[in-house]
Amino acid sequence: MGWATLSNTSLLDAAERAGFEIFITCDQNIAFQQNLTARRIAIVVLMTNRWNDIRAQPQTVHRAINNAKPGTVTTARFITHRGSRSPPDSKS
Repeated sequence: MGWATLSNTSLLDAAERAGFEIFITCDQNIAFQQNLTARRIAIVVLMTNRWNDIRAQPQTVHRAINNAKPGTVTTARFITHRGSRSPPDSKS
């Protein structure tokens, strides 16, 4: 959507204008960097950026999305597997 260069505030503004209801991120600091009280968008923070853990536990993401409310941050905590490494991104 051409939003890669936007700051978090501008990104949330653009997402709200575009009609998005939920913003999903791995940025665990976003709740401390943004004033969310007047936001119409909900934020879901994935507490890992390990793709293998996220992919293996879709119910965790779904539960966080279902519990998310506008103007709030909901966290999705994953059971992590020590030593697991995400495979490199593939373009297949």
